[in-house]
Amino acid sequence: MLTIHKFQIGPHITATGVVELPQEFRVLSVQVQRGVPCMWVLLDDAAPRLPTGIAIRSTGHDCTGLLNWAPAGTFQLDDGALVFHVFVRVH
Repeated sequence: MLTIHKFQIGPHITATGVVELPQEFRVLSVQVQRGVPCMWVLLDDAAPRLPTGIAIRSTGHDCTGLLNWAPAGTFQLDDGALVFHVFVRVH
């Protein structure tokens, strides 16, 4: 069954980490919910999950190595004073 899952991707900003996702997935949105950056993903609950790289970078900072990662979305903190971009490594 396809369902939408929420993954908290903060509060460690400008970091690279791992989330467990199936081989096929679709990022629907990246937003801040109650002060915490989150990513909503459509995925098949029955599919096996794999460690999937996720990277968060702020505007103007080094993005070396992310050119082949898929952009997942952008979110803002501090009333828009801070802008961050989320990338996901596609299997």
